[in-house]
Amino acid sequence: MCFKSCFRPVPESSAVCVKREESLFEQLMETEADGDDDNQVQSRDRGTKLSPNNKSAPEITVHNEDKSGPDAAEHKKLQCSVCNKRFRGRIDLQRHIRVHTGERPYRCSSCEKAFTQKGNLDVHMRTHTGEKPFSCQTCEKTFKQISHLNMHRRTHTGERPYRCSSCEKAFTRKGHLDGHMRTHTGEKLFSCPTCETKFTHHSDLKVHMRTHTGEKPFSCPTCETKFAHHSTLKVHMRTHTGERPYSCQTCEKRFTQISHLYTHRRTHTGERPYRCSSCEKAFTQKGHLNAHMRTHTGEKPFACPVCEKTFARKCNLQRHMKTH
Repeated sequence: MCFKSCFRPVPESSAVCVKREESLFEQLMETEADGDDDNQVQSRDRGTKLSPNNKSAPEITVHNEDKSGPDAAEHKKLQCSVCNKRFRGRIDLQRHIRVHTGERPYRCSSCEKAFTQKGNLDVHMRTHTGEKPFSCQTCEKTFKQISHLNMHRRTHTGERPYRCSSCEKAFTRKGHLDGHMRTHTGEKLFSCPTCETKFTHHSDLKVHMRTHTGEKPFSCPTCETKFAHHSTLKVHMRTHTGERPYSCQTCEKRFTQISHLYTHRRTHTGERPYRCSSCEKAFTQKGHLNAHMRTHTGEKPFACPVCEKTFARKCNLQRHMKTH
């Protein structure tokens, strides 16, 4: 990017042109980012990109609001000619201009990902090194980024600074509030390119895509079984550790999954939320209702691979297989 041609005068009523020697441009280009987050640039800037056909770099202007004396420097600001955002320092403007140009000069030597700022590369490198330099003083949990530590602290303080204006729910993260707001608007921004199913959250789309790709990125370190979801791996690990974190308050029976605890509680409460639409029988589990419905439809989806006899229930097929 050539900054030599980037300085332009702005109207005299609000600004004056800044003229500098060749060394100023070299200094501007040689300046290395010190690690501020990309998130500090407002989202409206992110959508403004330079056309590939426009070979001239964004212009830089300095606003001087006719101040003099010790406060003069405070009122001088560099301005981006693309989005008119102003900055107090050339280094800040240099970082910001990469939002428009798409320049990512800081490249990871391990995976070739590239970043606009050196600080973001430093944070990314911790995904390779495993370094977690930020520690919670309450529970000693460690984090790769200080922003993650700050969010984690709210689990101890109970702080939920992001509040929904429609239903008064509150959240620890702005991203969680943004996702929640779509439950009110019905907006589904994320569309599957394969089957066009739409999702409210990008994370849901990412998980859904694995149904098409067959990707199972989460591997058990003990038996190497692979899973499409991290939550499924977490549950699976309990078969090795014996952990049963969910306990019934009535009989103290313990379970590996919270869904199993919810189902078990119905043995105490008598609740049967799954009701047959044909005969009004009710069940504690949806799977039991599905099996019951086959007594009405006659469906027998479980076939013996030896003699091709079919069954309405999987347990009946398993019992039958023993005869072979």
